[in-house]
Amino acid sequence: MRGRLDFICDQTQRVSHIQPEIAQSYSLHTALKLAALSHSLDVFLPNARKQVDDKRSFGGAVYIDLFAGSGLTRIHETGDLLAGSPLIAAGNRWPFDQIVCIEREEKSKVVLEE
Repeated sequence: MRGRLDFICDQTQRVSHIQPEIAQSYSLHTALKLAALSHSLDVFLPNARKQVDDKRSFGGAVYIDLFAGSGLTRIHETGDLLAGSPLIAAGNRWPFDQIVCIEREEKSKVVLEE
């Protein structure tokens, strides 16, 4: 778990200068959710990459985030800023061929695009 949280903190440091005031605010359990996502991607992506790369039977590995937000998450109990799910997916060691992020709030979309 510690390694997952360290990875999330590293991703956060890379982007924390991009309008941190636009970060979505969530409860402390969100840090665990993000760590679980990181772990899941590490388990899933090597197998998905093998299928895509070896068999060429799929168009690629695609990550879709329907509620992407700004890509930044603020833990309201502590004030800590964390990389959100789009940034965790983008920074994973097993790359996606495409990442699709959907967000309806204009300010969050602008930050996410940066």
